[in-house]
Amino acid sequence: MTQEKLEIIAYNLAALTGAAGSVYERRLAHLCGLARNLCMESAGSMESTGSMESTGSTESTGSVESAYSTKGTTTDTLREEYTHIIKTIETAGAAEKPAGVLLRCADKIELCRFICGYIGQDIISSDITPSGADEPAQNRISYLRNSYADSAYNIFASVLAEPTVTYASDFAGVCEDVYYGRAKYCILPIENSSDGILTGFRALICKYELNITLTCDVQTHDDDSYTRFALLRRGMGEPVQSGQNPWVPQNTRVPQNPLVLGKRMFEFNATFGEGQTALCDVLNAAQAFGLRLYRVNTLPVSSGGRSGSYNLALSCDAGGLPEFITFLSLEVPQFTIMGIYTHIILKFDNK
Repeated sequence: MTQEKLEIIAYNLAALTGAAGSVYERRLAHLCGLARNLCMESAGSMESTGSMESTGSTESTGSVESAYSTKGTTTDTLREEYTHIIKTIETAGAAEKPAGVLLRCADKIELCRFICGYIGQDIISSDITPSGADEPAQNRISYLRNSYADSAYNIFASVLAEPTVTYASDFAGVCEDVYYGRAKYCILPIENSSDGILTGFRALICKYELNITLTCDVQTHDDDSYTRFALLRRGMGEPVQSGQNPWVPQNTRVPQNPLVLGKRMFEFNATFGEGQTALCDVLNAAQAFGLRLYRVNTLPVSSGGRSGSYNLALSCDAGGLPEFITFLSLEVPQFTIMGIYTHIILKFDNK
């Protein structure tokens, strides 16, 4: 092909892209209106059934945000109406050509983006105190003592305000200290450079309903071998702005130490079944919202997973996390957040 023919084709493609952009803008306008109507109708349905949570406001009637809790959690009503709308849209444009499949995926992504804008973005804040338990001592950490865990504790302690420590006799006891309120945090290994994710410890995290709140890597040999430890708690804490590490747990601070850097991470488990939202659609949505895939692993059934279950970790320094969680809530309701956390990076650590 000559350069002249190539330039002609490139020009024609650019012209088509411009025309398609105008059409897509009109498509976005329809999706925006659809999202607002969806949220308003869901709000009305919740008010009529008396299921709306109180927000403490005397002017809640007719407000989109009033249909949801103060933390912006999506509701079953919204999910059911969203599913009905998506099925109707897909039936109206039932072309199964590759371009049609990609366009439907884009519609879902943009619709969820608009829905998140209407219901509010404060959807990732959760601070759980175990029922019937005393409030744990502030920043008390429980762990099973060994040289590697001691190193992890020292790293975590350097970014926590006034930490204290208690030692457990086994890993189950470490988790129980947090579950029953005897400590606020615990430390567990969650992956290493030779085995990848440690499914046995992941099963403990799920069993005791813990969430990752910080991670760090501890060098285990003179080479590049390492073990990744997690600081865990019940709930995900309140995000606090602090320099370049905007999503650290409540009651923590990131020291002004040039050796300490942070990478914001979002980790969750999800199950993908036949005829449901596919893993590739979730990855496309993550990319569209500005998240970058760090790792994806299958979860064995023997470790508490189900067939078709995956663990995904994404870097979310660029933002877009509220919109992505809205997408997951509506498209993959059988997902579980493992943590929204900062991975502490030391100067020697390039992972």
